[in-house]
Amino acid sequence: MREILKSIVWGRGGQRLQVAKDCREVHGILQIARYDLLLPDYNLGHESGVELARSPSHLNARTPIVMISGRGDEVTIRAAHDAGIGEFVVKPLSVVTLANRISAVLFRPSEFIVSLSYCGPDRRRGGSAQHDGLERRRGERSL
Repeated sequence: MREILKSIVWGRGGQRLQVAKDCREVHGILQIARYDLLLPDYNLGHESGVELARSPSHLNARTPIVMISGRGDEVTIRAAHDAGIGEFVVKPLSVVTLANRISAVLFRPSEFIVSLSYCGPDRRRGGSAQHDGLERRRGERSL
């Protein structure tokens, strides 16, 4: 799978590419350099890609993640989303789907949120992040 991903990224104009075999290697890489994107599999040896997204090394780097997995169940996707993973692609994947997900996290990035209970990209999809309290819906029409 790594070779396929490398060829897709190279084919789409990627210039520098670092491949890691597990989460330990990723943690080490993120301490040395900054990257534009992470493309981890859900299964990364001793840790999952979700645990990687929640790790201090990733949060410090604030690198967008497109997770790739053979697991497409709602629980897995929700856990990835709640961990701050920007996009999720289920195997088997197509070049077009992967390219669209990469474009989404790189060219339409979410704001980074730091709070007591969460640190990571804004998990809300679409719409405005502006809320005006309890009266925010006043004046809106129902459909």
